[in-house]
Amino acid sequence: MAKFFIQLRLLLGRVLTLLFLLSITFSFSAKALAQTSSTVIRVAIDDNYPPYIMRGADNSVSGYLVDLWKLWEIKTGVKVELIPQSWDLAQQTMKNGGADVIDTMFRTPQRELSYDFSAPYAVLPVAIYANAEHIGITDMSKLIGFQVGVKAGDACVERLNLSGITDLKPYSSYELLIQAAIAKQVHVFCMDVEPANYLIYKAQASDLFRKSFDISEGRFHRAVNKGDTATLALVERGFAKITPVELKALDNKWMGQSLREPINMQLMYGLLIALIVLSFLLGISLLLRRKIKQRTAELFVSKNQLKATLDAVPDLLVELDLNGRCLSVHSPNPDLIKVPKKPIIGSVIKDIWPHEPATICMTAIEEAQDEGHSYGHILPLMLAGTMGWFELSVSRKLTDDGGLPSFIIILHNITERKMTQSKIERLSNFYAALSQCNQAIVRCENEGELYPLICRDAVIFGGMKMAWIGLLDDSGQVLVPVDAFGDGVEYLDNFNISLDLNEPSSVGPVAKAIQESHPVWCQNFQQDSITELWHEPAVFYDWQSSASLPIYRKGKPVGIFMLYSNITDAFDDAAQNLLIEMAMDISYALDDFANKAEHKLVEDQQHKLATVVEQSTNAILITDLEANIEYVNQAFSEMSSYSLAEVKGLNPRVLQSGKTLATIYDDMWALIANGQSWRGELTNRRKDGSEYTVRAFITPLLDTNGNATHYLSVKENITEQLEAEARIQHLAYFDQLTGLPNRIRMNDRFNYSINLAQRANQTLAVMFFDLDHFKTINDTLGHNAGDKLLVELTRRFKTVLREEDTLSRLGGDEFILLLPETDDNGARVVVEKLLNLVAKPYELDGNEIVNSISIGIALYPQDGQDVETLSKNADTAMYRVKNSGRNNYCFFTKEMQAHSTRILQLTNALRHALIRDELSLHYQPQVSMRDGRIIGAEALLRWNNSEMGMVSPAEFIPIAESSGLILPIGEWVLRTATKQLKKWLDDGLPPMAVAVNISSVQFRHPNLPKLVSQILDEADLLPEYLELELTESVAMDEPKRAISVMNNIHSRGVRMSIDDFGIGYSSLNYLKKFKIYKLKIDQSFVRDISTDGDDKAIVTTIINMAESLGMRTIAEGVETASQLEFLRLQGCDEIQGYYFSPPLPTDDFELYVRNKMS
Repeated sequence: MAKFFIQLRLLLGRVLTLLFLLSITFSFSAKALAQTSSTVIRVAIDDNYPPYIMRGADNSVSGYLVDLWKLWEIKTGVKVELIPQSWDLAQQTMKNGGADVIDTMFRTPQRELSYDFSAPYAVLPVAIYANAEHIGITDMSKLIGFQVGVKAGDACVERLNLSGITDLKPYSSYELLIQAAIAKQVHVFCMDVEPANYLIYKAQASDLFRKSFDISEGRFHRAVNKGDTATLALVERGFAKITPVELKALDNKWMGQSLREPINMQLMYGLLIALIVLSFLLGISLLLRRKIKQRTAELFVSKNQLKATLDAVPDLLVELDLNGRCLSVHSPNPDLIKVPKKPIIGSVIKDIWPHEPATICMTAIEEAQDEGHSYGHILPLMLAGTMGWFELSVSRKLTDDGGLPSFIIILHNITERKMTQSKIERLSNFYAALSQCNQAIVRCENEGELYPLICRDAVIFGGMKMAWIGLLDDSGQVLVPVDAFGDGVEYLDNFNISLDLNEPSSVGPVAKAIQESHPVWCQNFQQDSITELWHEPAVFYDWQSSASLPIYRKGKPVGIFMLYSNITDAFDDAAQNLLIEMAMDISYALDDFANKAEHKLVEDQQHKLATVVEQSTNAILITDLEANIEYVNQAFSEMSSYSLAEVKGLNPRVLQSGKTLATIYDDMWALIANGQSWRGELTNRRKDGSEYTVRAFITPLLDTNGNATHYLSVKENITEQLEAEARIQHLAYFDQLTGLPNRIRMNDRFNYSINLAQRANQTLAVMFFDLDHFKTINDTLGHNAGDKLLVELTRRFKTVLREEDTLSRLGGDEFILLLPETDDNGARVVVEKLLNLVAKPYELDGNEIVNSISIGIALYPQDGQDVETLSKNADTAMYRVKNSGRNNYCFFTKEMQAHSTRILQLTNALRHALIRDELSLHYQPQVSMRDGRIIGAEALLRWNNSEMGMVSPAEFIPIAESSGLILPIGEWVLRTATKQLKKWLDDGLPPMAVAVNISSVQFRHPNLPKLVSQILDEADLLPEYLELELTESVAMDEPKRAISVMNNIHSRGVRMSIDDFGIGYSSLNYLKKFKIYKLKIDQSFVRDISTDGDDKAIVTTIINMAESLGMRTIAEGVETASQLEFLRLQGCDEIQGYYFSPPLPTDDFELYVRNKMS
């Protein structure tokens, strides 16, 4: 019987798979199918899952799936390369691209992010097995006290742990687990049923074990990488070609016999009762020989033992006579089954139970009367508030005197199993409905054809009572049904839903789904308050649950997909996901229909436009969005000498002369790509090579929804007009201050030089440089002096440059120098000359100054082959010089590129760190020097990226500051730290303050004081428990502003401290004006304080100065007892460092504090 159900489940799985394949196949294009024509397909697979696949002594693999893939290879003609590995390695191989398909995979929400799955092809129960002598293990609670054997990493482990079973003994393979069970190293073990049946049968150990109960159920799928629909289709088509006869042959070869089910519980209970009765009779026989008092006592004990034994039985036991009259009842839960309020003992079963279960019970009694027992009947009975299902077992009980027998009835509650089967059936129905939906989308040409099929499929294949689709009317405020199918369609006549908030229907699930743009699930339609208006028809048509799913056109909700089920709680998470996918598919179809209609409309408009503009005196050109020419008029042909046939399908760049600046085209595309019009002048080239200039107007052509479909260009020939303005145009290419080429001119020269170098296989050098401390000159001597310096520098530079070299001023003090036919040695010669020239003194308005420059160098072709790359790399090299002390030069290296790439990688990842919950806070205790109490904690930010692992704060904090991400991250840190401290205080931790570092970006933000107060209010935390740490350099950058901000924060009751004190250049004049509560001595002074006299003097000075200013001091980085003792003698108030504790995660810090309290 067990084998029959296994084969039945496999057959159902294959049917569902075929349906799923059909739906997917209809949606593939010819192009996608062509891409699947591969000669080999690589399949990663678990190598230890008998009988599906297993390794032999010679390391070869065999099993059901090995033969099945060989059969697939024959059916498709595509070679299969099986890659059998341990399951972990198989998944890694798939992830690394070493396989095209992975088999034996369970489908989970997490895996759905990375894979597309086939339909399930095997249902795999997971069960608890026990040695044959352990017959009382029927559920999880009976496992307490046993050590349970498991395969390491198996799904059993998580399932058992969730049920509170933690005494587990792991084995590396199923084979070792079975061998341990045979050797009685474990008496109970957990295993998937299929490999368990195979291995127990193979070991000839069927009599040693029994299956106690199922704990879960999984399904095998085949999976491909996300989006690889072509490979998935190829796989499914191949398996669809395998016939049922061939599958049956493989089943017979490999699946074997199931391990026998547990000993019949009814028989066990009967034997148990018989044993108890026999013991009782024996006791009576012995007690008759003893005194009355002793006999009475032992009868009392026996009675209690019998009661305890029966109480341990979890099932309902009833004793009936042949007519169904109740003789006795025993149940650990008397209120389990709902019965009439009347005495049960002495009542006939048909008067207690409804007709159907009473009839089934009497039938079973008649079978037991004839056969001695009856098993397998299923009874529906009302539980407390819901329908339940029980498995009925009946055993005939004969009397000693040969009178009429009675019957022991055992009712085993299988409600949960029935509910699970029901959920699986519903889910299969939803899969079928989704498949039919996709087929309908492929077949239908418009919405009118699609909607009836969707509603019909949801009812016929999805098992719904009714389904209907409604659309919003032109006002967008009333939803009207357009198609429906199922029980209750007549109710929709003259039916509509108003979104007007003044109308009662606006609070229902349909209106809510459209207004809030998300699905609404009513799991108990007849009781839910938001469906009150429709309770009456719901009762009449048996609508128990409903799903309201909005459907969209062009991203806007335009209607509803409404489903009704005849059972409550019909839409679990899996069902919801499938129905959401179905609604998304419908929305995709609506978009496709709309796009086709819009395309036809655009074609009609283009025809009209061509008729209107053909006679225009201006040149008119129309392109598609990819800038491919579709139309030109006669005036265009006369102006350019090109006919329509010659330019159709070409890009308008065929007209480019090379005289129009690239930035003009960039500006043009930036506007028209953004839906705006562009006006400007272009220099074009005719077919004969002559040039002409046009004043052009270019604009996007929009469809009815405001989306661009084409570009229209209207051009007027202004060549003669512009010839008179040539001199003015020439001035636009040069810097007015220095007379050097500007960026536009430099780009032209750059492109020319690169093309020349490429043709001649030559090198060229690009230097990017600016003046060091030029801002200081402007600020101290004035901008006129700065301009004179730039002019003088230009003069000096020209004295060492060749005629073919191009020096350009990009703006401010930034210059770029292009050196054709120059390698690295030549570049060094030039750069040394430049550095020497700049180093000579300057006379500026009576002041003699000395300056320097920082120069970055990039070489063509090794450092880049275009203007943008070479300029960027030279700029990168220059900033390396800036960061290394200035007044030098540096060649670009790949290491710089890697550094830039790393910065970009960290920046992009950091943008998602908060959303992905990758950030956390660690807390380092701050200890009072006076009595050793923990009086504070510094909150330190940590980042654990899913791909890069732990990233150092020293690496990502500067990136957060430069990118502006420090503002949301800093706000998160403040909120998290204050909420955590509030929780600790509420949980009984001693009073303490939490210190949070404030970056320079946060400190400069005008909203900081208000934000701090807001966060404290949200956390319900007093301000004296928060301490903000500001580095010395930030405080002194703009001291006057810093005083204002600190005063504002101080007025709100929040304390501030100066972090890393002593490493900057604090002004004592400002320091005494700062509202500072504490100075933090930097760990660089503490590290060598035991041996370095200078560090001792500095620390002593800081402590004395803080004391004289009324400030407290805290030393960070304390790691040794000698450091602690020195600080204690100097009067330091607080200590922080690894001597007491490193920064700790939240839970560890709380444990640390509580240990200190105890």
